[in-house]
Amino acid sequence: MSARPCPVSIVSGQSWGWFYPVSGRRGAILCGPNGYEALCSHRQWTRLASELAEAGIPTLRFDYPGCGDALDDDEMPERVRAWLDGIHDAVAFMRQQSGIEEIALIGLRLGGILALAAAQELARRNKAVDALVLLAAPASGAAYVKELRMLSMMAKARRPDAASDAPGIEAAGFHYTPETIAELKSLNPVAEDIVPAQSVLVLDREDSVSGLADQFRKKGIAVTSAPFAGYARLMNDAALSQYPTEDFDRIVDWLRPEETLTKRIAPPSGTHVIGIPRGTETPIWIEGATPLFGVFSEPTQAAPHRSAVLILNTGANHHIGTNRMSVSIARRLIAEGIAVLRIDAGGVGESPSVPGRPDNAFAREDMIADARRAVDWLAGRGYQDITLNGLCSGAWLCFQTALAEPRVTGQILLNLQGLWQSASLARTMESNRKYLRLLRQARTWRRLFKGEIDVKGIAVVLSLRLREAVLVGTKRVFGGFAGTETIERKTKRQMKALAARGVNTSFVYVAADRGLDELELHFGRLGEALHAEANVHFTIIEEGDHLFSMKRSRDRLIELMATQFSAGRFVPTHTIKKDSQSQRSSVSRQESMISRVAINDQ
Repeated sequence: MSARPCPVSIVSGQSWGWFYPVSGRRGAILCGPNGYEALCSHRQWTRLASELAEAGIPTLRFDYPGCGDALDDDEMPERVRAWLDGIHDAVAFMRQQSGIEEIALIGLRLGGILALAAAQELARRNKAVDALVLLAAPASGAAYVKELRMLSMMAKARRPDAASDAPGIEAAGFHYTPETIAELKSLNPVAEDIVPAQSVLVLDREDSVSGLADQFRKKGIAVTSAPFAGYARLMNDAALSQYPTEDFDRIVDWLRPEETLTKRIAPPSGTHVIGIPRGTETPIWIEGATPLFGVFSEPTQAAPHRSAVLILNTGANHHIGTNRMSVSIARRLIAEGIAVLRIDAGGVGESPSVPGRPDNAFAREDMIADARRAVDWLAGRGYQDITLNGLCSGAWLCFQTALAEPRVTGQILLNLQGLWQSASLARTMESNRKYLRLLRQARTWRRLFKGEIDVKGIAVVLSLRLREAVLVGTKRVFGGFAGTETIERKTKRQMKALAARGVNTSFVYVAADRGLDELELHFGRLGEALHAEANVHFTIIEEGDHLFSMKRSRDRLIELMATQFSAGRFVPTHTIKKDSQSQRSSVSRQESMISRVAINDQ
């Protein structure tokens, strides 16, 4: 079998695009979903682009402005208008490519309604596209907003104390401003009399029929419709998302040209760098048996020390991070003169599959080698102070890489879980500290009397945690007599080894995170057994959840990270130290200090 077509990066409007330059008369533009759904489907979406190109269809995929790797953020004005303009830019690019005579827009979820609206705008200008593919598209922008509200309300019902005060809607970690919501509500392209394309393929969710196919038929448009059988498998967490083979094969067959040309279009020339405030961003490839993709953010004015931060994947989410947080961190840090590299480990995001490793895997020992290759790439460009950053499983990979890689000088570990082997900590429930806080709130008791709290489930979880605490305590007491190294001793030895190399380690936890339970299970209240170790720093952020899905908590974290660099070097300032007085008063002062940190971060 011949090698799959390789995409090349291009600058498309305010963002990069990925163009698959095969020769063919019919080109396809992928208009992706938005927010959490974009994270879920990213790798499968890239595979669809590859499959289309392999079938002889030149294909372009891109990020909308304020999304993915593109410029701007959730707060940008006239955001929906910018998304539509992004599709227009993509169409213009495709029409400039030699040999492309027909263009199809393929839209998934919100991308479907945007593709339809953009197609109608083009038709009004006598520049209509030739085909539309709408995948689980909502019937209108208003219908999509209703889904966002329901998602937000479900999150608030599960975590009433984490309700956002940001104006607009926060849904699954993404913020939609009142202006964006108003723009979305105004999108009702199916009501227009304009014919968007001569042929349309509609794949509807089996549990929600949009009615779009019937509306098109009434306008005399040739419509092919079918259920989107693999939708639920596709729109799963990135680590669990599955390629909907039958559905996406239907798209490829529907668009496949009558004959496939073997000659390829010449890749477009020009810059692949995007200018951002106070710096530039460039897509890069780290060479190796399996190349690794990354985005390098370089400040216009570097800090006195050649310092860089390497951000690793959270779970199987690609290099933009959960809630697009890695992008926000990178762009905040370059304002401090710090370069940032965000990479995809092998088999994650844009990086090719690794033989013997499943795609969308995370927290594996063999990924340490990927992280070390990224460190090597930075060191090869003269960066001497290299700090690792990761959230959850990404933090685990940071810690393991720091132990193995002598060129690492710092690490910022966010809501670290799994380092101390607490797999049975019943992580499906809230943290111990969260339960204690809830017990002090009147609304908890009101919910209890209404039968809205799973008392039995919570009791089972807490009993499991108590049993584990007893087991850990027993191993701690008797492990040394058996001649084995306990987890606590191993961690202290590792921290001392890192400190001997001058590595600064900053643990950052949200107060309600279950990773803090794990830390305290092994190292006492607020991890006090580690406080005496050199270069170990702790910060507790009072508000937020594990993935920093609340905008307020996320913004606080990003500012906290920026303050931990001084003159370009990673020098954490929030340190909890153990003093010579009683343990009880020490803990009290530690908690007081944590509160001050949280307040100062606001």
